[in-house]
Formats: sequence, C-alpha cells, structure tokens
Amino acid sequence: MTGCQFFLLGPVQCRRESIPIAMGPPQRLAVLVILLLATNEAVSVACLRERIWGSRPPASAVTALQVHVHHVRSQLRSFGVADAPRVVHHPAHDSDSGSYTLHAGSECIDVHRFRQLLDEGEAHQAKGDSARAIEAFDSALRLWRGDPLGGIWSSVYFDGIRSSLEEMRFDARKRRAACLIDVGAASRAMQDLWDLRMRHPNDERVVILLSSALRDSGDSSRALSLLADELARWQTNFRMAPRSLLIQYEHLRSGSADAQPHLGGAAR
Repeated sequence: MTGCQFFLLGPVQCRRESIPIAMGPPQRLAVLVILLLATNEAVSVACLRERIWGSRPPASAVTALQVHVHHVRSQLRSFGVADAPRVVHHPAHDSDSGSYTLHAGSECIDVHRFRQLLDEGEAHQAKGDSARAIEAFDSALRLWRGDPLGGIWSSVYFDGIRSSLEEMRFDARKRRAACLIDVGAASRAMQDLWDLRMRHPNDERVVILLSSALRDSGDSSRALSLLADELARWQTNFRMAPRSLLIQYEHLRSGSADAQPHLGGAAR
C-alpha cells in the first residue's frame, strides 16, 4: 500500500507509505473524521460544531474549529504525496455559513471503499453472478479491523455513523452467506452464520440462511429442529410466527428442491 490512506473501520488511523501518522489531539481527529466521512461534500461550520460539541458548544467553538482545520490542512499538505486529500475552505458572510470540503479519492478512505465494494457485490448478486459477488463481499469485509471509529468518543452523530456502518457490515455478511450457499459452498458460510445468529437472535433471515446451509451440508434434521425451535421461541416471546420462517420450515419438511426462496435481496 502506498500513498496516503485513512482507516475508519476500526481504530482511526492515517498512514503515509504504510507508516502510521499521528493526526493530533482527539478534537482535531474528530474534525478530520467528519470531513473524511463527507468526502467531496461541503460541511458547514455550524454542522461541524454541532457534530463535535452537540447542543452545548463552548463560546470558542468556531475559533477552535478554525485552528483544527488549519492544522489538518497543513498536515495533509506536508505529506507530499500526489493522492493526499486536501481541504478547501468556502467562506461566507458569517462564520456559521462557511464550510469546508475534503477532496479525496474513495480508494484512500476505507469507509468509501467498503461502500463501493458492497454496491459491486449487490450488483453481481442481483445479476445472479454469485461467485463475483462473493469476491466483492470478501474484499469489503477484509477492510474491517475492529469497531468502527475506534478512538472517537461516543455522541449522537458518531454513534449513528457506527450503527449505520455495522448494519452495512451485517448486510454484507448475510449476502455473502447467501451467495456461498448458492454456489454450493454452504460449509464455508456455516461458522459465520452461527456467529450472526448469536449476535442478532431476532433476525429471521439469518435463521433461514442457516437452515439452508445445514440442509445443503446434509443435516436436514438439524435444519428442521432449528426452525421449529425458532418458531416456538417467536410464538412464546412475541405471540407470532414470522411467515418467512413458516415458509422455510414447510419447504424443508417437504423436501422441496426450491427450499431456499428467501436467499437473495437482503435490504440495506
């Protein structure tokens, strides 16, 4: 890996020529992260202030932001690499209306690369090309190095970003599992699906995928037991039985050849 790279899908980090570079104190790093997440889009001073300090910013907030952005711009220029992002200031008649745009290619920021790869995987899956979809999903998931935005404090804004990214990761893992089942590699999907079921016990699609993987691995009785247990749990806890689980149970019980009608098209 060469050039300037930014990593947000785990501990926040900047690397130049693969060497980690310190980007300053926590507030400055948070400003950089906000600009990186909105790459090539203008972010107003008012928006930056609210995302950093919430509804109770200090009187010196605007000045502090100007100082942080100044140092971020200087540091990016000091990298001396052609693909280094640059921050452009868009002045206005008052400080709140002014804005900053961080210009960069998506390839140097892991969040944007992850979204690109997920879109590619979804497109291949929609066309029925499960093998290429798996390649895209695998590449996307390899970008993750831990909890997203590691080292950035908890706030409404940052926690919302973390939740959105985790949902996208969850969707990528489900889609990958569906494609593996589709190409006859159910055993490769199995471990990930058991982990997803433990982390997301009320996601019926994970149960459907896991039951399909068990069936395709030659363990139809366990697949039926899984579905029966899930249906009983839903009935006990929620006084209802999801229709998708009922359909999957009936297909597997009847031994139908098309016992996986819900494998494709997980919604983001």
